[in-house]
Amino acid sequence: MNPNNHKILIFCALIILLCSNSISVAQGTRNSNNEYRQFKTSFGLESGFNFFTLRSDNRDYESEFALSAGFVLKTTLSPKLSISYGMTFMRRGAESNLNDGSFFNGEIDYNLNYLNFPININYTILKRVYLSGGMYYGRLVEAKFEYNGTFVNGFGEFDDDDFEKNDIGFTLGIAYNIKRFHIGLRFQRGFIDISDAQILQDNLGKTYNAGFGISLTRFF
Repeated sequence: MNPNNHKILIFCALIILLCSNSISVAQGTRNSNNEYRQFKTSFGLESGFNFFTLRSDNRDYESEFALSAGFVLKTTLSPKLSISYGMTFMRRGAESNLNDGSFFNGEIDYNLNYLNFPININYTILKRVYLSGGMYYGRLVEAKFEYNGTFVNGFGEFDDDDFEKNDIGFTLGIAYNIKRFHIGLRFQRGFIDISDAQILQDNLGKTYNAGFGISLTRFF
């Protein structure tokens, strides 16, 4: 089995475990006075921007700026603890300068569009500040490339099939909330080598998504 498939299966198992636990918890609990308490789930719309790059064994990349948008569901478990999950459309990618004559001489912009499905645990450390950590699953929906140079040694342009469609990684972040508005800073790092084609593996080495994002979420 492909090593990436093992990571996907482990991630799916963790998501099922967390979701099943959160569903049972979200049904409510009883406090010390035997009073029943229902947990609250809030819906939010999120937008922001990212500075993402590609981390590789053999190449150096420059970060790319891009926008993101999506929705978030947040279930409050206690005054300090909550779980958030949702879906975000996110552009990732990078810019590289290749002049070693391997397969391209010049600059390439990698624009990789993902649907991102994160699940995070949030813990409040100050009145309006909370830390978050968790995992995400990303699905590549489109890959676009801009070339400023020439291909060599008979190689041609990339396409979507040259990149692994699935990405899994971790998220760490911090956020500040002002009533229904939450401003967050997060870091994401992928676990899966996204260089699917042999030409990428030979010339770029193992390649992973990594970057920072800033978001503004409005809860309703």
